[in-house]
Amino acid sequence: MSFLLVCVYLLYGLNIQASSSINLISPAELRLILSSKDIELIDVRSTEEFLSNHIKESRSVPLSILSLEQICDKTKKIVLLCASGTRSKIAAEKLKSLSSNLKIYSLRGGITNWAEKNYPTVGSKADNKFPLNRQVQITAGLIIVIGGHINDPNIKIIYYHPSLLDVV
Repeated sequence: MSFLLVCVYLLYGLNIQASSSINLISPAELRLILSSKDIELIDVRSTEEFLSNHIKESRSVPLSILSLEQICDKTKKIVLLCASGTRSKIAAEKLKSLSSNLKIYSLRGGITNWAEKNYPTVGSKADNKFPLNRQVQITAGLIIVIGGHINDPNIKIIYYHPSLLDVV
């Protein structure tokens, strides 16, 4: 039993060490240094997400195309951001693996955390919860389900509710 606890402790410690290699910056810290000339803000979300809501000083470089060539000035502090902080951490690891000389930071909690602090953002649809491509996917799925039910009376849609499982 104690061997198992030691293993869990070691794995947990290694996980903390691995994740701590990424420099995190809080929204408050970023806001303080935002006017500085030695910082570059890169938003790694999709173009649709960026257009709907972003920090004015940031520029869009989706994670799928992020490379060293996308970094304008490699001497500046690079702050990566996304919706929740997950993709920006992946982007930070990707850039660190390409060059260890970069000063890379990830915005803790992403643009969601930034907006929760009521810090300024710009965009065409700042109050929209779902990007347009996600809305299209949801609508297409509904059309397939509803259309199949209407056109084929043999298709049965079973409605599930958790209370149906409560058998006494």
